This record gives sequence, structure tokens and C-alpha cells, in this order.
Amino acid sequence: VADVYRKVHLRPFEDVARGGAFTAGESFSVTRLECPSVRQCTLGTLICFDREIPETVRCLRALGAQLVACPLATDTFPLGLVDAGKADNELVTRCRAAENEVVIAVVNH
Repeated sequence: VADVYRKVHLRPFEDVARGGAFTAGESFSVTRLECPSVRQCTLGTLICFDREIPETVRCLRALGAQLVACPLATDTFPLGLVDAGKADNELVTRCRAAENEVVIAVVNH
């Protein structure tokens, strides 16, 4: 395990104080990985809703992130909003990447 990250920005239904199952993390961090083809890569991680807050990617970039990994668990797809959900997710990701000149890799469950 190279790093442990806890989602900083929770949606209201995720907050334990409001009956959810999670508590928010408090900070962002990056991990320096040895990558044979590029010598070294600095990886930052966001989880789902964190990506929608502009400051999160900006913080990771300021810490030196060259690549941001962002797993999602979005519920827009089962609601029949496949096209809208995919378009929104792609737009948000592209905006954050362009704003901060960083590569963002996203995967949805």
C-alpha cells in the first residue's frame, strides 16, 4: 500500500452526522511512484464527489501530482440518464484536467 486517502468532500447523504455511513477525510496527499518508463510519477487520488470541487485538483497539483486517479460510484446510469451522466462526468473531468494541466484517470464501478 503506497498511500491511504479518505474522501474529503462528502455528499449530504454520506455524512454520518446526517445518517450516512462515512466520515470525511481531512487532507490531500500525493504518492511518488517509481515508473520504469518515466522514472518517477507523482500520483494524487480523489474519490467521486471530490472531483466536482475545483479546489481539490488544484491542491493535488500544488502538491506535485502529475496524474490524478479518481474512482467513481455514480448512480446516474441506473436511472436511465446514461447519456446525460456520461456527458456530465466527462465534462467535469475534462474541466478539472484543463484547469490544472494534469492528467485525470476516472473509472466508474
